[in-house]
Amino acid sequence: DDDFENLTLLEKDYDLALKKFISKVNGVDVEPTREPIVNVTKLTQEGITDAEYTMPKDPVKVKYEDTVVYTIRVYNEGEIDAIAKEVIDNLPEGIEFVEYETNENGEYVSGSKINYEYGWEKFERTTETGWTSGVKTTYLDGKVIKAFDSENKEISYLDLQIEFKVVSKSSKFIIKNIAEITEDDGDDRDSIPNNQATPEDDQDYENIITGRYDLALKKFISKVNGVDVE
Repeated sequence: DDDFENLTLLEKDYDLALKKFISKVNGVDVEPTREPIVNVTKLTQEGITDAEYTMPKDPVKVKYEDTVVYTIRVYNEGEIDAIAKEVIDNLPEGIEFVEYETNENGEYVSGSKINYEYGWEKFERTTETGWTSGVKTTYLDGKVIKAFDSENKEISYLDLQIEFKVVSKSSKFIIKNIAEITEDDGDDRDSIPNNQATPEDDQDYENIITGRYDLALKKFISKVNGVDVE
């Protein structure tokens, strides 16, 4: 006179994706924009775990002592809310982190206001895997990135920015700048934080290429006593 039925609770997927692009050079917006165009159609299809991101990756031309602002954008492709607790930048050769100064209360005084506002700081650590040096921030820690809205096909994201100065004097020197999520608050379905794995979508890069001006001066006589020289 009784019966039962089992229910299986389907586990919801956790999935953050990071994209990196240059926004400004010497305070001027990069044109055309390198901001990603996102197609989320595939995320609504069974078995597809990634959105489609269209963004240029050809190197942006810069010069010695130029300042470059990168935007690091963290998307939530998963079915539950997520937090990117720590993000790093690998600080490659050829560019320099623009420092900032604060007062005794931790308030901004001088230097890069961007790096101050997003809480970037240099780090060195000994680990068996992952990044051992660079710059890091916990600016996004505690800031929730809402789950992917499959009904309305809307994807949420949060942004970080970071500012560097070009210190390479080499001509045609490509500088590959990498960012990665090194700590999150869940079990990502297709990425492992802080493992330097290029194919995973919690890591992305942007390239700049250095150049030099090459000016040439020539001098010649055009007139003598107001008469053209023939």
